[in-house]
Formats: sequence, structure tokens, C-alpha cells
Amino acid sequence: MQRSEEEHKARVLAHLENGQLVVLENTPIGLIKVVKSDRVWKLLQLQIIPEQQGNGIATTLVTNLLSEARCASIPVVLTVLKNNPAKRLYEQLGLSITGEQEFVYEMQAG
Repeated sequence: MQRSEEEHKARVLAHLENGQLVVLENTPIGLIKVVKSDRVWKLLQLQIIPEQQGNGIATTLVTNLLSEARCASIPVVLTVLKNNPAKRLYEQLGLSITGEQEFVYEMQAG
């Protein structure tokens, strides 16, 4: 699924107040965006620059999020594109597919 420039920009700006830069050695290397409510935490976006992918950064971020959510007894949900290799990471970390749309899987932990 190819997104237009406008769609990509809208996705980046959506819930921007819930975004946190991921910084390594004073250099921004990514973004994580989680919307938290009393009932569910939604992982909306996790991006790591290509040069840092495969170094365990996303694993650490998701593991920490899931651990914090477990302590709060709150489920974590997300959607992932069907062709995104991150799906394997999410499954390895304990998320399960709970639904499916045309281009994405809905996943949940907790």
C-alpha cells in the first residue's frame, strides 16, 4: 500500500502530542507514538531510521511499553501493515492478531 505525501504527513501529525523522539547519543533516530487511556494503550507509530534498524532498539521500546502496560493491567493494541516485517517482532514479543483489514493486521497484548 503506497501512501500519498498528504496521507503520510497526516499520519505523522496525528496525535503528535503523544509522540516521543527516540534519541541515541544525542541524535534523534526515531519516533514512538502511544495514546494511553484508562482502558487501552494504542501504539500508533514506531519508526527507527534505517541505519539503526536491527540493533534491538524497537525491541527494547516495545518490551518496555508492554511491561509498563502489564503493570497497569492495560492491554496494548496496534495495527501493522501485512507486509511489514515488524509483525514478526510484535509476535515474538507476545502480541497476537485479533483482527484484519484489507492492508493491516490488528494486534493486541495483555
